[in-house]
Amino acid sequence: MFNKNFNTFLCAFICIVSSSIEPVLSKIGYRYFVSPYELLILRFIVGGIVVLPLVKRYKWVGLKNIPGLLWLGLLLMSTCGLVLLSLKYLATVVVITIITSTPAFVAIVNQMLGKEILSKRFWIGFLLCFTGILLSIELHRGTSNSQTFNTIGLLCAFGSVIISTIYRTKLDDATKTFPPMQVSTYMFIMDAIVALFFLPTLWPMSGKTWVIGSIIGIAAAIANISFLMAIYFIGSTRMSVIGLLQRPLVIICAALILKEPLSAVQIAGIILVIAGIQMAKVTKRTQILNKELAVALK
Repeated sequence: MFNKNFNTFLCAFICIVSSSIEPVLSKIGYRYFVSPYELLILRFIVGGIVVLPLVKRYKWVGLKNIPGLLWLGLLLMSTCGLVLLSLKYLATVVVITIITSTPAFVAIVNQMLGKEILSKRFWIGFLLCFTGILLSIELHRGTSNSQTFNTIGLLCAFGSVIISTIYRTKLDDATKTFPPMQVSTYMFIMDAIVALFFLPTLWPMSGKTWVIGSIIGIAAAIANISFLMAIYFIGSTRMSVIGLLQRPLVIICAALILKEPLSAVQIAGIILVIAGIQMAKVTKRTQILNKELAVALK
């Protein structure tokens, strides 16, 4: 029992810390004139190398499943690219607040697809998320603050939410056929292969680019593996709640390490988004059907 609790805590802790590294390191890299494009390519090449040993644990997925997994990998790469680009133009708190709202948009899409049912409480939570985003970008100040209201940055951040929503809904279908760890491993490796084709366009790269990009790649792979392991130990619902701690941790690190200003309004915004995500719970349509079937059989 102790070992299981310790392993759960360790996986969750590693996941939160490693996933918090990427945005902070990216901002540091930008100060040394490292581009989002360079970080994206190195992220997936190094991440693919890290997860490569996991391939031997699983059976070959079959040639017919490769296009679907490749499409998922490209969606993941696009999401990460837009997040890295948005971090170049916006303060960390704004980017983190916006992408935290992704699960709410996923739920809306899943309802449209007939997978989930949304309650009135969900829409209250969604409204809180939307209000929190407006507070984080300090809309009341207008467009005067370029770190919170930059058109390119905001388009990239919201674009990442849209693509991530598509990615997550497609990922649900993929994990019904293969274990989540297997899907993740294949996606990382496929993205690494794609990234290798673009590596010559980056040459030569500075030492700082190699170091920062490699650390981000290692952290991304470790975050993904530890996240899936934590889900195995405690389930996706509890891990999703624990994972919310990553948001304030990133914001605190950005304020302390990057010296990014953080207003009381922005703090209120991220609190509203986190609270809204907690309220925006959904019910799987299959769960309701199973309950109705159980009642009918009694």
